[in-house]
Amino acid sequence: MRFPCSFFGALARVRMSRVTLKAQQQETEVQKLYRKYLEYPALVKDASKGEILFQILSNLPVERNLRPITTPYTVFTLIALNIAIFMISISVGLERFLLDWAFIPGSGEVFPEVLFSLFLHGGYAHIMGNMYFLWLMGDNVEDIMGKRLFCLVYFSAGFIGFLVSAMSGPEGIPHIGASGAVSGIMAAYFLLFPKAQFLVRFFIVVSFPISSFLYIFFWIGINILNYLLGGNSGVAWGAHIAGFVVGLVITWIFKRRHGIPDQMKNLPFH
Repeated sequence: MRFPCSFFGALARVRMSRVTLKAQQQETEVQKLYRKYLEYPALVKDASKGEILFQILSNLPVERNLRPITTPYTVFTLIALNIAIFMISISVGLERFLLDWAFIPGSGEVFPEVLFSLFLHGGYAHIMGNMYFLWLMGDNVEDIMGKRLFCLVYFSAGFIGFLVSAMSGPEGIPHIGASGAVSGIMAAYFLLFPKAQFLVRFFIVVSFPISSFLYIFFWIGINILNYLLGGNSGVAWGAHIAGFVVGLVITWIFKRRHGIPDQMKNLPFH
């Protein structure tokens, strides 16, 4: 009578050891990949003419010293889907499309409208800004966290962001955009790559480098300030903040689980 029990017990222990070994191997791969990022040399070359023109026209930052090690297929897929759906919405009539598909607090079910709203945008500037920051920071985050966890951050941050937006924002109008989801990715980048260097430009000729830590810190600070002051500019400040918090929590757990070293010490505040 004891043989089956001991046999199945031994089988369970073998299975558990295999799971543990696989987890250790995965952890080692994450640490190796992250070490490659830490060994990246800082790029000190001047901005190209194309980058200068882009910054003059957009006033957006340019990443200076990080490039993805693997191809960010998830980021590319999300960007392609967002652009494709936006072009469809433009072709059939943006206002009508949003009323038919967007999440509208107080007028229907939360799901799946929230999922649809993650891929809806209200104009060219809206989608271009979101997709740029998704591409700027998402490729490196996907590299380290992997496709599944990247999607967990992205969709969880977007979903929670819309719930907070529904509670704090007006009812009866569409709540749209990938901003909450992208905020979650920005939070992951904030914890994983705080020493990454951005180049920002003001007044055409004034440009200077700034750490990603400071850039994102000021960005989330502006969001919190506008939220507390009740800014009513059509921007879902609450969704940004909620998405950012979700990204922080998931990434903090990820860093602890995989033993990723803390880069918050001795930060370059420039």
